[in-house]
Amino acid sequence: AEQFVPWCREVARSRRVSAIVPLEAALRALLTDFRHFGPLLPYASDAATIRVGLSKCDLFAALARDKQPSGFDRVLIIDDTTSAPSCAELADWPLPIFIKVDAIHARNGAPSRNVRADGIPEALNRVVELRRDYHRLLMQPYAAGVGVGAFFIMKDGAPIAEFMHQRLHEVPHTGGISSLRATFDHSAIRAHALAVLRTIGWEGVAMLEYRWD
Repeated sequence: AEQFVPWCREVARSRRVSAIVPLEAALRALLTDFRHFGPLLPYASDAATIRVGLSKCDLFAALARDKQPSGFDRVLIIDDTTSAPSCAELADWPLPIFIKVDAIHARNGAPSRNVRADGIPEALNRVVELRRDYHRLLMQPYAAGVGVGAFFIMKDGAPIAEFMHQRLHEVPHTGGISSLRATFDHSAIRAHALAVLRTIGWEGVAMLEYRWD
């Protein structure tokens, strides 16, 4: 970031760049100079809101704080001050269990990860391991269904453009990056997605991912 951010600043100035659409790692770096790059990013108008968008943990925490349904019956957020759950607390969770960590909460530059555990003891062991590298992590049980994406461009809390898709194939096929999709429509998912964006005050380009059963 020490070399990347000044380089971006110079390229934006010399080439008169009017917009930057960065991937996650680049966006985290640009947030360190939000005063300069904020007007060029097609996202929220403040760095704090963008950080919520970069963190599943922070997003679910924000929804819980505002009493906005997350869409998941069971979600656990574990941070540096929280005790890990016991086997008994997870006994009725559908397997596998997923532990999700965000690079924005990493201790030493570790990347965002989505870790699968096929059993409760394995999940708790992975929590212990991940807490060494991350300040905050999220646990979710398996959710049946297929992947659905809801896309928006938000302005003043309203969508000015939108699209939804259903994932027909992912890489890997057990769940990952969408490689084949079809247009899709679902009023309840759309309403929930918009409620989430309004809860956190998101403006600009957004994508929310769901499991539809």
